[in-house]
Amino acid sequence: MSLLLHCGGEAVTRETLAAVPVPQATATHNPIPYPKIIDHVYERIDTLLGVEVKTESYGLAHKGQQMFAILTLNSEQLAFDACIGLRQSLNKSLALGYVGGARVFVCDNLAFNGATARYVRRNTKNCWRDFTVMLDEALMATWADFDAMCGDFQVLEAIDCDTQRGYELLGRFVGEGNVPWSQARKAMLAWQTPPHQEFAARNLYTLYQAVTEALKSGSVSDTFHRHANTHSFFRQVVEELPAETVDRALAQIEAMN
Repeated sequence: MSLLLHCGGEAVTRETLAAVPVPQATATHNPIPYPKIIDHVYERIDTLLGVEVKTESYGLAHKGQQMFAILTLNSEQLAFDACIGLRQSLNKSLALGYVGGARVFVCDNLAFNGATARYVRRNTKNCWRDFTVMLDEALMATWADFDAMCGDFQVLEAIDCDTQRGYELLGRFVGEGNVPWSQARKAMLAWQTPPHQEFAARNLYTLYQAVTEALKSGSVSDTFHRHANTHSFFRQVVEELPAETVDRALAQIEAMN
């Protein structure tokens, strides 16, 4: 997840959002107060998903007229979390928006991406009604995507991948244009000598982590798309494996659960 403020925006607290004056609604413009959005999202996360918000990040731009936010949900499953991105404006410059998924990217340069769900709605008369209806569907889709990714990672972790096979897959990954050469070398080094002890095992999941370690060196905007390509690549690798290999992995996962 990433909240990037580099076009005049500044990081603020949730309390600061409440202090921003909200203009009166008109027949064509219905600005929603920032706290109203955040409070409602918190309530629906608790009611629908039964989880807590783990971290929250907020930013304001254009003298408080634009708001950006990212929330991460406390999954307690893996070393990453489901994420939610929000944005809103009080001056008609941005539509009220939501993005969600295992990865999101929100920036004050108006980049707004989510791995699963993306919704924007102009601040017209029925904006709030439509947003609340959409939100429940989007939250469920976000959580379902996260669960699916967790399941993918369990399968990757249960499939052995020796060092030589890892090099072969990384070569294919690079050859298909998923990362530039500068990051390819870092992925190779991270596979050869894992930077974290928990990624020392030789399996497809730790190979995946070697790639994501290399992706940290790229630009944030490029990283979002490269992460998506990485996940698609490893799903394809699993789909190409013999059925008995995948069946063994699934049986191992079932036994552990």
